[in-house]
Amino acid sequence: MSNPPLEMPPAPEPLPEPEEAAVASLTGKTILGAVWMVGWRMTTRLVGLLSTLILARLLAPGDFGLVAMATVISSAIDAVSTMGLIDALVRHPRYEKKLLNAAFSLQLLRGIATAVVTMLLAWPASVWFNEPRLFLLMMPLALGSIISGLENIGIVEFRREMRFDMEFRLLAIPRLLQVVITIILAFTLRSYWTLVIGIVAGKLLRLIMTYVAHPYRPRFSLEGWRELIGFSFWTWLSGLASMVWDRVDPVVIGPAFGAAALGTYLLGMEIATLPITELVAPAAAALFAGVARARGRDGEVVNMSLPIVTLLMLGIAPLTIGLSATSGYVVDVLLGSKWTAAQPLMAIFAFTCLFAPFSYVCTTILLASGRVRQNFEVVAMSAAVKVAVLSAATMYTKRPELIAVASVCTNFVEASLFVIQVRRLGDVGWGKARGGLLRIVLTGIVTVALLYLSGFAWRAPEAIGVLPALLTGGSIGIATLVVSAIVQLALWHIVGRPAGPEQRVIDLVSARLKRRLT
Repeated sequence: MSNPPLEMPPAPEPLPEPEEAAVASLTGKTILGAVWMVGWRMTTRLVGLLSTLILARLLAPGDFGLVAMATVISSAIDAVSTMGLIDALVRHPRYEKKLLNAAFSLQLLRGIATAVVTMLLAWPASVWFNEPRLFLLMMPLALGSIISGLENIGIVEFRREMRFDMEFRLLAIPRLLQVVITIILAFTLRSYWTLVIGIVAGKLLRLIMTYVAHPYRPRFSLEGWRELIGFSFWTWLSGLASMVWDRVDPVVIGPAFGAAALGTYLLGMEIATLPITELVAPAAAALFAGVARARGRDGEVVNMSLPIVTLLMLGIAPLTIGLSATSGYVVDVLLGSKWTAAQPLMAIFAFTCLFAPFSYVCTTILLASGRVRQNFEVVAMSAAVKVAVLSAATMYTKRPELIAVASVCTNFVEASLFVIQVRRLGDVGWGKARGGLLRIVLTGIVTVALLYLSGFAWRAPEAIGVLPALLTGGSIGIATLVVSAIVQLALWHIVGRPAGPEQRVIDLVSARLKRRLT
């Protein structure tokens, strides 16, 4: 006999809407949810970025590289054991105690298993990377896996109900406290242990926050686990492939280049891909919840794919160009002279952001629509291509810049494979998105040309002082955004102001302003 559903306030029955109006409503809710999530994400990330910059001045590149070696192993093990329980609960038509308890129990068992395997692999990892310090460094990370397994599964309700404000409070508050703790430790310890202790502290703070934010109290029970595991199996396989995709860079480069070069490579990549982690990823999370609520309208949902990509590209493209063009000033102002080698890497990795909207939107539609096997196929093929390309590049050259170029090219391959896979489900909205994408591409070309002709962009770090570098880099960044906006709007007016991403942004801003005024 199944457990009764959780007692929740009954939601009012929605009035029937025409199919097109329903999709439009879903799109609007998804976009507003994405905006809310991005806002919270940006708040926490700005603080996190400040923490990274402070740590970059207090710690050495080798410290970052050493911790990256430890986290790549623990993250790989975590990915191997990922079961996609949250996504399965979001998609499940029922919200029952037995399913929540089963998901919590599987989550806890997974955390314990991950911790055990992490400890067992600590010594082999130290041998592979030729770093004896890795052995002790991985023990606290194993403890962090158990802490994550104890999180309150009841917080899945926030995502099911598209309550994105609560979703990101769960990230904001623990993150803020973690940053404070990490910075204090950095001034005290000035070693790589600062980063590891900060990671574990962040997990512990999030654990506490999940029980403060939601009243549900899970218990250990495996009843109903079969209803979750079907979806989770393919999600687990996708997690394995994603682990390879995400973690192959340090695994290939680490043994060949050492901790210092690896730390420079990874920090350059992290800063360059901030538009992905802070804009595209939160928007994809909002889209997942929206698509999951649109079951039975798969054709219309698939037709939204490229229009949503175009909307994201409208903001991502100028940010990508500006970040790449000002990479020298970013290094000079934020990181300091010991990170000079990160400048060309940042300039190259920034262009990864141009392909992220395609990959994130397509994978979100596949997963939320229940096509987890098709998603796994794309991720697995992309991971295989990336492993082959980076391995060949490392054998051919020892220059990190060329390896970064190879890595960016694999992102183009991944995005193309995702679009092809989603295209098999129906029309991806190419007709609606074609004009907008073309205008964004032309705007990008004009902006890059003007920046290059100015002579100030894409310059190597120079010892001109923090304030002059800040003013010059900031001016270039602002000019990039302004020029992109002017060119984009000019092209839009020239072609007669058709329906597209420009109109969607104007409508969204107008609606929000109207609500504020009333």
